Amino acid sequence: METLKTKLHHIKFILFISLISLIQSNTFSQSTDSTDDYQVMTKIYEVQINYIAYIYYGQPTIKRLDISDLIISKKAIGKGNPLPYVYNEVPDFKLLFLEEGLARLRDPINASDSYKAAEENAKKQQKGIWSDGSSKENNPNFSLKYIFELILKWLPWLVSIGIVGAIAKYIRKKFYIERRVRLLIIGEPSAGKTALYLRISDPNVDKKKILLLEASKSLDRYKAKNFIPKGKFEIYPILSDIPGSAFSTVWEQLSISRSHAVVLVLAHSKLNKSSDGKNLFDDKFINIQLGYVQAYIQGGIVATAKKPKVIIVFINKFDLLSAHHPDDKNSQEACRQIEQIFKEHIESAHVTEKRTGVPVKILLGSALENWNSDRILDIVAKRLYE
Repeated sequence: METLKTKLHHIKFILFISLISLIQSNTFSQSTDSTDDYQVMTKIYEVQINYIAYIYYGQPTIKRLDISDLIISKKAIGKGNPLPYVYNEVPDFKLLFLEEGLARLRDPINASDSYKAAEENAKKQQKGIWSDGSSKENNPNFSLKYIFELILKWLPWLVSIGIVGAIAKYIRKKFYIERRVRLLIIGEPSAGKTALYLRISDPNVDKKKILLLEASKSLDRYKAKNFIPKGKFEIYPILSDIPGSAFSTVWEQLSISRSHAVVLVLAHSKLNKSSDGKNLFDDKFINIQLGYVQAYIQGGIVATAKKPKVIIVFINKFDLLSAHHPDDKNSQEACRQIEQIFKEHIESAHVTEKRTGVPVKILLGSALENWNSDRILDIVAKRLYE
């Protein structure tokens, strides 16, 4: 009997010890669940503009979630977990970010109702970016990125209705095709400046009109009303005929334009037509023009800050020396004479070319006969648009 009582007492003791162990084990397990990281399933590792990187325990890689439909707060961007939580499962991070005011919807109109509600709730509670209604981060008007995004969003529509195309066409027309080239014509009186202007403006101008021209006595400006096409370009030149004696006026004209070409007109005679071979070479007139070249070209162009793109020396009235075009083989002797007579003039112009880098082109021609006058615009167009 004593033995049976002893056995029962022993069994009760074993059961009591087991119960105590079970209670301690359960308490320890609960404590571990709340403190040990190894039981956490999901945790944010990094936040960037277009994605959230998170660690999902039990898998060896870091996963990414695309959040390009959200605009993330600058404070949330970077490594680390901006949310003060860890999760046993992968939550809807977008929803959480909206709820905590760590992001706002990029396109609220097309967003889901739950996302809209989360954003509105964060606004009401003034969480995160909504804590200050005047915050620049919250206000799209202060965001250049936001403006750029709007442009990209509406760009296809603008293109479809032709606004962008119209603007591009206007810019191309004003700054590329309709580049207004100011062709400045200078030279001594009776060298043929006005005649050259008339010939350039209208290749079919009547010769009688040119022969009846008188030397300019005042500053005259002529603007071509119609453009002069040159290849794929449309040049709208503004030509100025300046009286040779207006010394100060020439200086003013040389310094006005920002991209002009200068045409210096020279001639071996003041005559407009041959007089039985007499007075074909006016030495005094030729020498005066040398001083003109030295003053305006060699001196003026070097001194002015707004230099032309090209200088064209047009030696006019070739028709008084030859009945043939300067490029004709029958005009070789006349060409040799002209080059010899104006040797110093040409050398002076080339000195300017070396000192300024502005190219100098020499043309022998006739405004009356339309010899090489058309090449002036060719040279200008090539220089300005090359």
